[in-house]
Amino acid sequence: MSTLRERLGSLPAAPVPPVHLGLYWRPSRETDSWKIRELIHLTEQHSHPARPTSEGEITRLTQALSDPELQDCLIGLDSRGNLAAFGSVTLQPDEKNYARADLFAVTAEHWRGRGIGRALLAWQDVRARELMLGYYGKDYDRPAQIRNVVDERAGDRRRLYVAAGFSAQRTIKVFSHRLDSADIAVLETKVPTKDVRVISARRLSPDQWEEIKALHVANSARLYADKGDASRWWGRVLSNLAPDLSFVAVSMNSGRVLAYCLVVYRDLCQSSCLESEGASEEIITTVAVDIFGDDRRNADEHGVDFAVLKQVLSQVLVACARSGYEQVFAEDNYPTLGDLSKVCGDCGFKLAGARMIYTVEL
Repeated sequence: MSTLRERLGSLPAAPVPPVHLGLYWRPSRETDSWKIRELIHLTEQHSHPARPTSEGEITRLTQALSDPELQDCLIGLDSRGNLAAFGSVTLQPDEKNYARADLFAVTAEHWRGRGIGRALLAWQDVRARELMLGYYGKDYDRPAQIRNVVDERAGDRRRLYVAAGFSAQRTIKVFSHRLDSADIAVLETKVPTKDVRVISARRLSPDQWEEIKALHVANSARLYADKGDASRWWGRVLSNLAPDLSFVAVSMNSGRVLAYCLVVYRDLCQSSCLESEGASEEIITTVAVDIFGDDRRNADEHGVDFAVLKQVLSQVLVACARSGYEQVFAEDNYPTLGDLSKVCGDCGFKLAGARMIYTVEL
């Protein structure tokens, strides 16, 4: 493969959106963090994405000054100094086999349709290439990628990315469950699957953890990653794992792992809390559940309707409710290994939508 410099060619200066669009642009500062957070919350209340941006993700987006060689952020202010637009570019150095830059952008509802998103994307595209060249070096000879995640229903934004040369790489289904006492009572009375025991992740043996890791790495590598990336992703799962909310089904005869559902901390507070405007929304304490998969080799023994996985997911929901969570989001990370819609539906989830990953390969 050619070098990164050869692939990128000569780069113009990153084009800051022009003033005729009506906004004043400058790099973000640490003091802008709360404004950025509120802009994201407010716009998502209008757009109703399948899964809101988590507090952890927002925190990472607002820490541009902590590591300028890996991230850059730009904000657009109106004539009164109100934040109207925000865009960021973040490199992902943990991906060892290729260079990756992730983009994020948000524009206030009443400023949309004026070309701001297109101008901001033009700045992000060049800035992503500049950061890559500066961090990885001109002789870098591995693949490189610019990536953006967009809600499936955001047709205008999807068209914007396609026009800019992005292509849809994959789609992730998102499910939502609003917990209440009636649902939990039903889940607690479900009849256990024969010869299956559901245990907390805290009680797993080292061998059982290795079994789950092997399934995770194999499934990830089969779909969209090499084994090196999949192993690193597994490390991220463990570093953010909620063990008291995660459960695994094991065979009572062999002790073998049959299915698992791991909960990764990704707390979401769906609230605008705009005290200056006299508005305050109820804060809904939520958590995101990653359904990393189950062992489908047991389908003949336990049924093709994934009865074992449903039993595990039911236990996860009970634990989330007891921990005070009011809403649970689940993402189907392995859509081609079997449709999990029925599993989530039988456990009370509703399909909230989907998130699409768009990329430009460099």
